[in-house]
Amino acid sequence: MARGAILHDNLVLDAGTVLSGGTWALPLANLLDPRMIARPARCTVIANPANTRIEVDFGALKAIRWIALCHHTLSLQATVAYRASTTSGHTGDVLSVASQLVLGRIVSSLSLPWEEPNFWTGQPRVKDIAGYSRHLVLPLTGGTVARYWRIDLNDTANAAGQVDIGYLMMGDPIVAEYNFDLGRSLGRRSRSIIDETPGGGIIVDRRRIARSQAMTWSMLSKDEAMRLYDMVVNRDTIDPVLFVPDIEDTGNLFREAWPARITGGGEPRRLDRRFWSISLELQEVLA
Repeated sequence: MARGAILHDNLVLDAGTVLSGGTWALPLANLLDPRMIARPARCTVIANPANTRIEVDFGALKAIRWIALCHHTLSLQATVAYRASTTSGHTGDVLSVASQLVLGRIVSSLSLPWEEPNFWTGQPRVKDIAGYSRHLVLPLTGGTVARYWRIDLNDTANAAGQVDIGYLMMGDPIVAEYNFDLGRSLGRRSRSIIDETPGGGIIVDRRRIARSQAMTWSMLSKDEAMRLYDMVVNRDTIDPVLFVPDIEDTGNLFREAWPARITGGGEPRRLDRRFWSISLELQEVLA
């Protein structure tokens, strides 16, 4: 089990970063726009995987521990590969990760009936994840220091004939020495609207549920507490952050890892001579 981590300093937003690669009908610059669904990067020529490539040049060496593609429309057949280099053209890669499923095994095959089409892969069915926005979080073991990054997406069989990527986050998340307390909650707020006609008929406008999380760290050092406090001050309730309770729990990432805004908490409280406490409330970013 990994400790909870929160990515708030999105290095892709730093001055000097350049996005390129692929063929995008809606530009890659949209990956920096927090209006994730309303302003995505969109590729409409997905038959050639080279068209869904994303190149990132930070302009200088940067330490990266997570890559996150938020609010994507990649299918269950889609794969992702990524690499990093200190030289342009990737002639000297310091990291190269081969293609893997964007959404791989989340359940044991033995827990599924033999007849299920996902028996061998352990992937969810489309209807299993229909209520969730899709986000891809790629953890880099130990972190990687590089200037040039390449993300190769392959989704040639996507039935929609196009692919959207809503937002790109890359950086080094905050991880406290001691994990958050027991009692973390995962909530939800229904946004659907149900109305009744004069004749008694039901009119339904079904909308995606907005998720929320609340957690408390009560064994923080003062430095850790102040770093989280800085995050709350700098992000306010506007800029998105990405909290992941357990990056190793791959079977639940699609349920628990999503971009959010800080809607409550964030005030450090000294508990004794050693430890400080902070609570956070997060609300899912849906648009």
